Amino acid sequence: MIWWLVWALLVLGALAALALTGLWLWRRVKALGAEVSAAGELGNRLADAGEPPAPARHVPGVTGDPAALDRARATQRRVRAARAARRRARLDRATARWRSLGLTG
Repeated sequence: MIWWLVWALLVLGALAALALTGLWLWRRVKALGAEVSAAGELGNRLADAGEPPAPARHVPGVTGDPAALDRARATQRRVRAARAARRRARLDRATARWRSLGLTG
C-alpha cells in the first residue's frame, strides 16, 4: 500500500520539475523574442540612416600619386628602422642584465 504513495509522490515531483522547466523555457523564449525584436528595430533604424560617407583620406597606391607613394614608403622605412633600434636596445639591456647576474659567459 505504501508503494502507491511513493509512486504518486514521484509522479507529482516529476510533474513539478516539468512545470518549472517549462516555465524557465517560456521565460527564455520571451526574452529571446524581445532581443530579436530590438535587433530588428535597430536594423530598421540603421537601414533608414543610409550609407555612411566614405572616409576622406588618400591612401597611396597603384592608382595614387607616385610622390605620395614614395613618401609613404620612406615613412615605412623610418618606422621599421626605429622599431629595429628599439628592439636592439631591449636586447642589449637584457643581455647586460643577464651578464650582471652571471647567467651568460
